[in-house]
Amino acid sequence: MLLKRISPGYFDTCLVILLLSIVWTSAEAKREWYKYENDHFVAYSDAKEKKVRNLLDSLERFRGAVLQVSNIAVPDSAPKTLVLIPRKKADFRKLITSNNTGGFAAEIGGRTVIVIPASGFSSHSKVIIRHEYGHALLNYSSFTYPSWYNEGFAEMVSATRFLDDGQSFTIGEVTDRAVYNGPPVFEWQKLISDGFSPHNVVGLRKASSAYFQAWLLVHYTTLGNNFENAIKLQAYFDRLKNGEPSIDAFEQVFGIAAASIWEQELKSYTKRIPYYTISVKPKALDMTFNKEPADEGDYLPIVNYFQKVSTVYNNPKPLKKPLAKLPGRWTSIEFNRQCNDPDEIRVDSGNQTIEVIPIGHEHSDGQLTGMFHYTRPEKTTLRIEPAMAGIDSNKFVWEMDMRSDDLVCLRRPNWPESRCQILERCP
Repeated sequence: MLLKRISPGYFDTCLVILLLSIVWTSAEAKREWYKYENDHFVAYSDAKEKKVRNLLDSLERFRGAVLQVSNIAVPDSAPKTLVLIPRKKADFRKLITSNNTGGFAAEIGGRTVIVIPASGFSSHSKVIIRHEYGHALLNYSSFTYPSWYNEGFAEMVSATRFLDDGQSFTIGEVTDRAVYNGPPVFEWQKLISDGFSPHNVVGLRKASSAYFQAWLLVHYTTLGNNFENAIKLQAYFDRLKNGEPSIDAFEQVFGIAAASIWEQELKSYTKRIPYYTISVKPKALDMTFNKEPADEGDYLPIVNYFQKVSTVYNNPKPLKKPLAKLPGRWTSIEFNRQCNDPDEIRVDSGNQTIEVIPIGHEHSDGQLTGMFHYTRPEKTTLRIEPAMAGIDSNKFVWEMDMRSDDLVCLRRPNWPESRCQILERCP
């Protein structure tokens, strides 16, 4: 057997390579996070600066475009939108509840949070984030818009397209949902009524159509007839402010019955849908994102929150005992929520009620005067009746489905889906 002679410096070279490899791996494992901030966004990322700035520039331009084509006034006291941009796809996947998600937005504690992967940010995800951010901007208004307008507006601005290296943008282009939807199947009277909510719609076909119809109605009432319909739209909003029912106000202002609007107006409108190209007002934008090292205490709670949400949703623990039989204090696991914060869930010793104390919490229909009462009529279902000033509590009854010890899902009676919240026990 022949042995090759190894030079004395060979092992020294290998040692250097090994040490460099360890140093590089350690640097990768502890890659530094940075904070990027302007007047409207606070972002945290461990990705390359160029990628982060490109994503933030896109968000800032979209924010400016939406405010430019609307009369929304964001108050100075409004919290900045949080943005989380993980560098690795593997890190991003730990934060999501669906493998098909390429980016998402959520509202947590009254603050909008946007989560985007540094790479692989799809056009579909961009539409989703713009839709949700459109809602967030609209919600800054002191006026509570009817649901059809809220959803349709978010759909309309989600199709915004930037031209000329961001110097101009389009508004009113046809959305993908509008392209793929056939004739409307959701009742127009229900869409315009006070009780409409897209979450109430049963059936995928009807739900998709309701979004399409809301978009079409917003398009028509905002951009139709060379913007002349927008004058009527404002008159409709004024009537709503005076307490007039939505259907009555709409039909009086636009002079057409809701049930007839498709045949008389919108059917022909779909054949000549206009869109407009508008120049960006540079003064409305703040493109100066200041960069500095991030404090772990600022971004880790956000990361940990979404990781817990992802873990619980994707791997729910079996329910061993009803939550009502687990005495103690509980709180939501929102990244800005602690056990010593006002909102706490307390299970009484008699295991009959669960109380949430909403200190300072306001509802669009009035100020909460007391606390939510979670009564337990059945073994695995809790009923929630919020006590509000001058409000019929039966109108806001929820049922609680408990899927696990820490994942609690609320559902309005007859709703097709639940709203889930993750709880954790306080010490």
